[in-house]
Amino acid sequence: MFELINQLYQVCKFWLKIIKSATGRECKDMNKEELHKVLQDCLNAKRIFMVLDNVWNEDKKKWSELKDLLCGGAQGSRIIVTTRSRKVATITGTIPPYDLEHLSYDDCLSLFLKLLQPTYLVFFKEKHPASQILFSTFTKC
Repeated sequence: MFELINQLYQVCKFWLKIIKSATGRECKDMNKEELHKVLQDCLNAKRIFMVLDNVWNEDKKKWSELKDLLCGGAQGSRIIVTTRSRKVATITGTIPPYDLEHLSYDDCLSLFLKLLQPTYLVFFKEKHPASQILFSTFTKC
């Protein structure tokens, strides 16, 4: 599954976007608990790669909910959060934030590609449309 998410303001809308990307299903008539279950089923034991780009939401409760759901992903899953807010980086991070403002373009690309699993590198080799989105993520740094 590949999904580029820009914001996390409304958790249910965010979940709907992930579910649609993973399954193609529209679940607009479901309540929060039903969406939670569907999302858990989508992500449970599956390897995921998710980019949360240019995030500004500083709501710890929303991040906690999201982290709980995403913990069901299989080993090798990657979630990359890009932000210019130190507070967001601290709230969202499970590892210390990378300060990318001092990296050259080549260093940024190298770091980004190292974080990708071999499965996702095929995007770059095959000139997949997702490669443009991935490139735009780190060119903003």
